[in-house]
Amino acid sequence: MQTYKDECLTTLYGTLVGLVSDEHRRQLEKWGVQDRTAFEWPTYAAEELGELAKAIIEHHYRDGTKEDVVKEAIQVATLALKMAEMYLVDNKVGRFCDGCLFLDPTEAEQDEREVKGKHQCTFYKRTVRHGNFHPRTERLGVCLKKDSKRIG
Repeated sequence: MQTYKDECLTTLYGTLVGLVSDEHRRQLEKWGVQDRTAFEWPTYAAEELGELAKAIIEHHYRDGTKEDVVKEAIQVATLALKMAEMYLVDNKVGRFCDGCLFLDPTEAEQDEREVKGKHQCTFYKRTVRHGNFHPRTERLGVCLKKDSKRIG
C-alpha cells in the first residue's frame, strides 16, 4: 500500500485555510450557527472521521477519488477547529485586548506609544501592523468580540 509523508502543513496558509474557510461557509449555509453541548461536537466530528476513513478505503480498494478524501478531511478539520475556537472563547484562554485575544502589545498599549510599531499575533506567530487585521482575510470570531476584557 502507498505511504504518505507528513508535509508539515506547508500548504496551511494557502490551500488548507481556504478550504476550511469554504467548508465553514458551506456548513453555515446548511446548518446555520449551531449551539450544542461539549459532548455533541465530538460526536459530529467522529461521524465525519468515519466518513474520512470510508473515503480512504474507497480510494485505496475501489474507485474512490483523492478529492473525496480531501473533502472529508477538510470537514473533520473544520469541526476540530470550531471546537478549539469554542474553548478558546469560552475559557478566555490567552490575553484579551481591544477586541483581539492574540495581539501583543494590545491596541491600547500601542496607542500610548509615540512611534507606532508592530504587534505580535501570538496565535498566528506573525507580526502584524498596528491597526490592521490578522495576516489572513478573516480574523477569528474571538478577535471581534466587542465586550472582550484584557486578562493574563
